Amino acid sequence: MLNVENLTVHYGAIRAVRGVSFEVKKGEIITLIGSNGAGKTTTLHALSNIIKKAGGRVFFDGQDITNTPPERIVKAGLVQVPEGRRIFANLSVKDNLDMGAYTRRDRRKASRDREMVFGVFPRLKERLHQSAGTLSGGEQQMLAIGRALMASPRLLLLDEPSLGLSPILVDEIFTVVKRVSDSGATILLVEQNAFKALDIASRAYILETGAVLKSGPAAELKNDESVRASYLGG
Repeated sequence: MLNVENLTVHYGAIRAVRGVSFEVKKGEIITLIGSNGAGKTTTLHALSNIIKKAGGRVFFDGQDITNTPPERIVKAGLVQVPEGRRIFANLSVKDNLDMGAYTRRDRRKASRDREMVFGVFPRLKERLHQSAGTLSGGEQQMLAIGRALMASPRLLLLDEPSLGLSPILVDEIFTVVKRVSDSGATILLVEQNAFKALDIASRAYILETGAVLKSGPAAELKNDESVRASYLGG
């Protein structure tokens, strides 16, 4: 579904991403893990064309989207849930979900998708007319994912969904991510909580200083001694 070839991103003289290549197949959960500054979020922003690439090519379902404008990438079905949730705090839960469907014209199907979102996140239905800014951190993350699902994604980019959440809410969010995957979504997950990410992913790529250090099946990497020492607490 997604093929990334030799992706390179510069911030001035700094090479934030250095020749990164990876692929995501339909139905998979693929995770990018690494320390702060490894280039994980920059990689997602480059895929969505939010930031300019210095080199490389990106193919989505066989189509070259390297230089495609972000709004057309969303319409094609590649949708990002940004780090920090970025919900519209002054709008209601309903309005936030409606904004996720902004580019769609199939209103009847969008309405059915809203019911699907409520099936995954029943608390959002309970708080439908509540101001999004008054939700808990975990509920806001559910809303951010629900808003992305309203765009009818074929590939969902999740950027640090557990960031800033309590351990109990982290468990809940990862349960939700797995539920979204089981519903048929393909997911590319960027996550600092490497243990949780490897627990639900099919395959993983480890980024270090902007390059792929190691890759393979998530279960194998989880038991790799060097990975455990560097990313899983020993």
